[in-house]
Amino acid sequence: MFIKILVLVILVCHSTVLVQCNREILRDKSVIHFKFFDNSLTLYSEDITARDISYKVSVIDVHQNKVIDNNVKIFVLNDKENQFIPQAPTGRLYNHDEFVMFSIQVANVEATSYLIEYYGASGARELLATSHIVPFQKTATDGLTTSPVVDSKGNIIGSINVNYLVIRPISGFDADADQTIDIKSGAMMGHRGTGSGRRTDLKENILENTIEAFNYACRHGADMIELDIQLSSDKIPIIHHNFETQLYVRENKGTDLAKQNTAIKDLAYSQMKKISTVESKNFDYEDNQPFETLKDVLERMDANCGINFEIKYPQTYSDGHWEAEKPLELNEYIDIIVKALYDNIGNRSGIITSFHVDLCSMIQLKQNKLRVALLTSGDVKHWDPKAKPLYDPRGTTIPLGAYFAEGMGLDGMSILAKDLLADKTLIPFVKSRKQHVYVWGDQINSRQVIDQLVNNGADGLIFNK
Repeated sequence: MFIKILVLVILVCHSTVLVQCNREILRDKSVIHFKFFDNSLTLYSEDITARDISYKVSVIDVHQNKVIDNNVKIFVLNDKENQFIPQAPTGRLYNHDEFVMFSIQVANVEATSYLIEYYGASGARELLATSHIVPFQKTATDGLTTSPVVDSKGNIIGSINVNYLVIRPISGFDADADQTIDIKSGAMMGHRGTGSGRRTDLKENILENTIEAFNYACRHGADMIELDIQLSSDKIPIIHHNFETQLYVRENKGTDLAKQNTAIKDLAYSQMKKISTVESKNFDYEDNQPFETLKDVLERMDANCGINFEIKYPQTYSDGHWEAEKPLELNEYIDIIVKALYDNIGNRSGIITSFHVDLCSMIQLKQNKLRVALLTSGDVKHWDPKAKPLYDPRGTTIPLGAYFAEGMGLDGMSILAKDLLADKTLIPFVKSRKQHVYVWGDQINSRQVIDQLVNNGADGLIFNK
């Protein structure tokens, strides 16, 4: 199916497209994002809750102990306000149904605190209360902080939940590119090369996310392949999809082997090349082994074939649990991968994608050689009735994802086919937000489905076979 479909619908050539880079990146300052959503503000007094309240974020230099002008910008994920603009002098009317982002550029993260002021929004502008957010330390990247809302008499009258993100520039590395690598509309991409798992239907017994899988897809018509990047415990970018792998371990002194789950983040690259895993077989040849490094893939894969680089990092579910234990701090994690890409990609066609929304924000501001797209499964109940939704609605609600992508200047969204086939208005809507639409999923399995998606405006398709 994979070969036949690609021959029928291939739309672009393999040539790399370079465009003049016009996206500024972080150099000597960091950016703080505050995100307010999901009923962030809780007030205890009925007198206060009955009123319209506006809120305003200000920046405090703790060394000078005074408010400084940092041009705080605000971005509301809706149809009319989905661009960062300077915060109004009077702040913003609080609406618990909105998703609001604030962006603040700071020179010294550890010496900057933040003041939130609450005003009566009707009649005379009356200061009702304040909240304070203390400086973020060097180890802080993302999370949730809760601050009390304190009135002028020092009484605690409520609390506010602030989701924060600290985006730091890449240290000791110039990621400011003269040209941005582009991909042409209509690219056909092989998911993990030849699809998920092992292709036992092929005589080569090709395993996913291997150099053989990538080159096989390229030889048989794919314009690009998609792969998954994580870091080993010794900070080497490697190619692997799941956050865990199953190892074969010998039980006691017997000959029977048992399976044991081990986190990728806990394995050094040297260990990965020696261990026996459930997914690898003793008959696998050199290019058909798991845990290839990103560097080796870029050196040994067909240079005429582009790459969709999906960066993996655990996210939080709506119930507060994590997909997996977090590995390295996210800024350092991204910086290592960006350096590896810059050192080895050359002018190969490519794009960076991730399900992790904040990671997309970070890598968009840290580098400008590659475009970035937000991956989304939309309503997870479509593909797994037992699946838990993610905490961040930007990654699970396609309209919010589109507003976010447009506001951050991303290239587009990579969306589960099932959502787009169920609602034909979604592709035109996302494209109306100046975003490309890439489509993935098992539903892309017939010429009829392909024609429907392409005719509806899809800019690229990611095949599983």
